[in-house]
Amino acid sequence: RVYRGSVLRELAKKLQGDPRDRTGALLFVELDVVALRQAIPSFTCMELPFRERGIYLDVATLTPTFGKRYSVQVAEFGLAREVNAAQLVPLANNMQFRQQDLCLSANATAQQLGTSLSEDSYELVQAGMSSQFCWRRMLQQRALQVINWWVNLDREHHFVLPVQGTLLTSLLRGGAMGIMPWDIDLEFVLASTGPNPVIAGCQHQASAGGYRAFVDCALRFVKHGLRMDAVEHVEEHSLLQKRMFERFGASVLSKLRLMVSEELDITFLGHLNSQDLIRADFLGVELHVMWHQCEYQLFEIYEIG
Repeated sequence: RVYRGSVLRELAKKLQGDPRDRTGALLFVELDVVALRQAIPSFTCMELPFRERGIYLDVATLTPTFGKRYSVQVAEFGLAREVNAAQLVPLANNMQFRQQDLCLSANATAQQLGTSLSEDSYELVQAGMSSQFCWRRMLQQRALQVINWWVNLDREHHFVLPVQGTLLTSLLRGGAMGIMPWDIDLEFVLASTGPNPVIAGCQHQASAGGYRAFVDCALRFVKHGLRMDAVEHVEEHSLLQKRMFERFGASVLSKLRLMVSEELDITFLGHLNSQDLIRADFLGVELHVMWHQCEYQLFEIYEIG
């Protein structure tokens, strides 16, 4: 790059040293960011493009200090060499960049401040900005964990259906590529064509010990299957079903709604008619939707068109 001396001096005043930047390469990255923020125009020579060897992007390392200063949680620096396959980012021309992220640091910082990535992302979205990259990646990983667990219990009779905003944004707009930048939670129905094993397996507990016994039985089933303790039942979600149970007994228990890690809203449902289902790709796994469900949410709830 070639700068006017006066421009370079003004940009250099905004650069800040970082003790973790041992190569000094991050200073040049910061110089690019500062120039971009100040809308400084750049010009390219009218020649064939060429690839420089040993440029600063090939050795730059994303640090927590830089990430906090410029609100960066993930970066793709330089062409990949000998790095873990999970860090590779394929491009259309078969080149691959090194992807670095600060997710462990971001999560630890949020815990120290008494917040969470979920709360931070919610505030960002409410302010008209995107949710955090690290939060979206964590959300997708947990969603895949739930989806794969449920489908692998019975691949012939179990289906996962996205509902509400997850259907309209995460699936229809993101699909295989991932959730949208404004997504901060996901909602799924874990259905079966016959009796749902969570509901059917716990109905006898309701008959013997009441509605709370039914819920506790389901929580044990799901926690054991997912191998996580962050599964809970929100009383406000099932007030109507609880009253129906108190009046008519365990036979009315047809579905159950639980929360996984406070951001995955899952509803267990049985006796689904699989003939109405349409396959859809979500993050590389197969989900199913119903066309009348899409039409209802698009035209009746969100009044699109």
